[in-house]
Amino acid sequence: TPTAPTTTDNCAGIVTGTPNLSFPITTQGVTVVTWTFSDGNGNSTTANQSVTVDDTTKPTLTSIAARNENLGASCSFAIPDYTSLTNAADNCTPTGSIIKTQLPVSGTLISGHNTSQLVTITANDGNGNTESTTFTITLKDVTAPTTPTLTAINVGQCSGTPTAPTTTDNCAGIVTGT
Repeated sequence: TPTAPTTTDNCAGIVTGTPNLSFPITTQGVTVVTWTFSDGNGNSTTANQSVTVDDTTKPTLTSIAARNENLGASCSFAIPDYTSLTNAADNCTPTGSIIKTQLPVSGTLISGHNTSQLVTITANDGNGNTESTTFTITLKDVTAPTTPTLTAINVGQCSGTPTAPTTTDNCAGIVTGT
């Protein structure tokens, strides 16, 4: 919002300009304001003033702490939309207009026990300013291997070494007993 300029008139003295538009100016870029100066006696003049609005401030974005995600029976994990866990604000752009994006995108499958994936959330204020936050998700296998059914074996008179039994795990596949 520019301050109204003044000029002088030989009869009216100091005359304050009247703008051709309403303030504040919220459109990015250059806006030309035409000021009209009237002396109250039917005489007027105009002058143009360029007003530049340039948002150079990055939006603010809350960070997300590292996350542990439990694997299901399939041992893969579809990355959810984590953008809802962040709040973004900007000095010029209304909060609802800030665009938040995520990489890797929601729905990307990752798999593997104790696998980690870096996720980046970026807020864009629409005026060329961005801010990002990153966090790591780690996949945790929380399902125990199946319990095998073992039978008694006779390995010898004085000593013996039994064959190690195996079972299955939802993520690791075949697991050998120790």
